[in-house]
Amino acid sequence: MRVVRLVGDIEALKSVCYELLEPDTSILEKQIQEILATAEIRYGAEILSLRAANYSRIVVKEISNQGMVHWCISAASRVQEEGLETGIAGPSFDCSRAQVNAEYAICSSQELWTFDRAMASLYFFYRRDAGTRLANRFLESQRAWLRERNNCGFEKGCLRNIYMDRLADFGH
Repeated sequence: MRVVRLVGDIEALKSVCYELLEPDTSILEKQIQEILATAEIRYGAEILSLRAANYSRIVVKEISNQGMVHWCISAASRVQEEGLETGIAGPSFDCSRAQVNAEYAICSSQELWTFDRAMASLYFFYRRDAGTRLANRFLESQRAWLRERNNCGFEKGCLRNIYMDRLADFGH
């Protein structure tokens, strides 16, 4: 049942994916309430409850197989494909200060916002927990990666691939 998956994805963005993507939970909560109100009328509360329990087991398995970062990015993408907001307000940087074509491309794409937020969260998480020497290596590595990212210009496919490769560098 598509509605259960959608509500599950939105709920996950609000909870499991919160630290990674930092969505506006009030937007997500409002969407959940609206979807559930419509679905309950259409399908009934009992059927929705049974489907939700089954979906929870599926999510646990998917996260185990894909990893949390990729699963959260996929969940955000599914929500966007339904024409709904993810609650993600933009990339990790201030778009009014964008200076290169890659940054402008990222600012224009909700999908790339999600990748950028995930990337920044992981980078700062690993850098914060590293010793000084390792933190400096992370910084150098990130600067090199940013140069590579910026070489993509406006090419969203290139940017998507660059982010996926970098997330893999972090083991995600």
